[in-house]
Amino acid sequence: MGLGAHGDVILVTRCNKSGIWSEKQYVWTHMTQRPWGTEISQQCAKCGRLRVWKTPIQRGNLIAIECSYCGALQTFKKPEGLVVEGNMGLKGRGQWCFFHRPIPAAS
Repeated sequence: MGLGAHGDVILVTRCNKSGIWSEKQYVWTHMTQRPWGTEISQQCAKCGRLRVWKTPIQRGNLIAIECSYCGALQTFKKPEGLVVEGNMGLKGRGQWCFFHRPIPAAS
């Protein structure tokens, strides 16, 4: 059994010098299947047809996909703090991106 590309992975670590805990949340991204790590429904919510999305268009931190049948548009905004190294790719396997966050100390 292996880890699939459809689930997030969270890695919790502690810095030896400072003792501060942090987490890195890895999310799988792909332009046509999970822009910015957000799953896209394979069915258009407006017309109900399956697998009708045109090639996504990226402009800065926004990705837009359009239904090739009825023209319904979905837009996805890059979440704040998401680190993308490279591109998500229109074809191929996509890539892992991540959020890096400190974990506040318990009071």
